[in-house]
Amino acid sequence: MPRELYGPLFSVKQAAEYLGIGRTRIYQMLNSDELEHIKDKKKNLIAKSVLDDYIVTLYNNKNSSV
Repeated sequence: MPRELYGPLFSVKQAAEYLGIGRTRIYQMLNSDELEHIKDKKKNLIAKSVLDDYIVTLYNNKNSSV
């Protein structure tokens, strides 16, 4: 079943700012399919829900290793 996407769509720059990481890291994550995204012409767009899921995953991984 596909993931439910919600919220605004972020550009790579906006997604990097939201996550507090660099644009290069965002592009790496897009290229490795770590982040689901939409390609609109030449622009990559990432739903807020995808970014929020990524944050939850990081948090859960951090807490499971403690």
